[in-house]
Amino acid sequence: MANSTTSKLLSTVENFDGTNWESWFFSLKAALMFIDTLDIAKGTETAPTLPATPTDEDKKKLKDWNKCLHQGLSLLLVSIKSSVHQSLNMKKSLNQNWSTLKANYGTRTGLNLWVDYRKYTTTNFSPDVPLTQQIDEMSELKNRIVATGLNISDPLHTLNVLQALPASYEVIQQMILATITDFTTIDWANIQSHILSEEL
Repeated sequence: MANSTTSKLLSTVENFDGTNWESWFFSLKAALMFIDTLDIAKGTETAPTLPATPTDEDKKKLKDWNKCLHQGLSLLLVSIKSSVHQSLNMKKSLNQNWSTLKANYGTRTGLNLWVDYRKYTTTNFSPDVPLTQQIDEMSELKNRIVATGLNISDPLHTLNVLQALPASYEVIQQMILATITDFTTIDWANIQSHILSEEL
């Protein structure tokens, strides 16, 4: 697919942040359909099997299929915001990543919502794991919960993340809270940057 076509296609797909599943899913499905990759993502089309003595045509079919696979996976990856990256695995196939996203966001049963909610509200960060990774994981849980219609505001998310910080961050917790003059206008992105800048 030509670069100009790729750019135009990417511009039609909104970025998925965990809260806009329906609109993102619709636009991505249309984009994958346009590049003949939707059936690969769904798992209903698999790679052509080469015969013992493949012809040039057989090799071309496999090459074209792999090209579609890589284009579809690239499109999926670039349309995902960092807050959802924890759901993806670069080593897995387009179908595996597609299925994971559908399981995490497309179908929200009472049980998986409860599992996410319990994990979100009881998270305690480990001092041995990078804060960026742990905050991203907690933010993804928040987005999955919000996708069901429950609201977790920036101020509430800020309190939950501060509460999850290791005990060694108590001074930093107090310092961050002391700088907030109006909690109703809090910006989570700024708080996150502040926390990461103080990483021990």
